[in-house]
Amino acid sequence: MAVFPLFINLKGKRCVIIGGGNVAERKIKVLLSFEPELVVISPIATSEIKKLHSQGAIIYINDTYHQKYLDNAHLVIAATSENQLNETIYREAVRRQLMINVVDDPEKCTFIFPSIIQRDDLVIGISTSGSFPALSRKIREKIEQVVPAICENTMRILKTCRKRAGMEVPNPEQRSEMLNQIAAALVSGAVSTSDELHQLIDNKFREFTCENN
Repeated sequence: MAVFPLFINLKGKRCVIIGGGNVAERKIKVLLSFEPELVVISPIATSEIKKLHSQGAIIYINDTYHQKYLDNAHLVIAATSENQLNETIYREAVRRQLMINVVDDPEKCTFIFPSIIQRDDLVIGISTSGSFPALSRKIREKIEQVVPAICENTMRILKTCRKRAGMEVPNPEQRSEMLNQIAAALVSGAVSTSDELHQLIDNKFREFTCENN
């Protein structure tokens, strides 16, 4: 059954990962850029997980799973190699009405961990609803070739541009057309640096504000 794509704000939210192996490490690295409070529970952990803990990027608790570790959790990922333990975590999370993902077991997931493309605030999530994750990864790789490598400050520049458009281009149809043209230029690869984007935006504002005068 197809799942509904839902984007949520994880900043500052407690996300609990049970397991400290390579799979858990991959989930951690994806989640980190969304700024949650990441808590990893496992009696063993990869050197990278321990390094992230020492850097203050995550909280690592060297312990076996106990249901107390789900207190105040926003979402839970069960990434252990023990099926029975994953089942126990799943049942407790569901009882608490927490979002739970049991790695490699789509029947025990209330949310799907998608393949993700992120360019600053631009986020694209791809999922096969748990049916065939390898296909999600391949599609992600294909889209990454199509989506331009947007420059570092692009989304901040565009947010400022949109606010400016609301003040300087009062006609909603013209404003929409101008913003669409800027977006089309980005996707086509016509601009690739912050300076080029600023120049494009300034040119479009001159063009559309002249039409209003």
